[in-house]
Amino acid sequence: MLKSWLAPCMRSPQGGLIGCLAQNLMVKFNSESSVEIIKRLGIDDEDANNNDDGSLTVMELGPGNGFSLKELIATNKCKRIYGIEISERFRTLLHGKYSDEIKDGLLSIHENDAKNLDFLEDSTIDALYALNVIYFLDPLDAYLTEIHRICKPGAKVVFGVSDAVKSNDDAVFVNQDWEECVSKMKLSGFFSDVDLSDDMELGMFSFAFISGIVNNKPN
Repeated sequence: MLKSWLAPCMRSPQGGLIGCLAQNLMVKFNSESSVEIIKRLGIDDEDANNNDDGSLTVMELGPGNGFSLKELIATNKCKRIYGIEISERFRTLLHGKYSDEIKDGLLSIHENDAKNLDFLEDSTIDALYALNVIYFLDPLDAYLTEIHRICKPGAKVVFGVSDAVKSNDDAVFVNQDWEECVSKMKLSGFFSDVDLSDDMELGMFSFAFISGIVNNKPN
């Protein structure tokens, strides 16, 4: 169980010793699972996108150290990538690590809370993913509503989760029941084919993946 003084920094690492500790923990936590979550987006599948030119617009919620961004960029399938990162510490790191991609217009990093992405028009995103982020999305329904708004019908949404966070401070790690997260996605009416994968060992931790396909928007 994470100490109460450390748990908030796992959501948004800031400066100082505690922020540095949280960042280092997240490096260990996210490295191998970052490869897997990009695979689960399925963007290398021939029928995985709706763009005639084969270029995708993809969003990551909480890119942190940028492990998944590296894997995503390496697919050469994206024309535009949005990273939504509330931690100033991580935003600074990402701007340095991906300065060329940002300068070229492939990648942009935004400080918005993901329940308010008003800089994007409706039906902009072809695929969206978040690794070790769904725990902090409170209330989850509000975030699912915004995800549905910004994603195109047919877009795949994937959340990576680990039982390693369970029994932590539930005032910070609000969503710790994966079946309940699946239920909320189904009950929202925004997603079809909602699924919770089996656990798999990735590095030092066990991970599962919650996925769904964005439904058509109401007329």
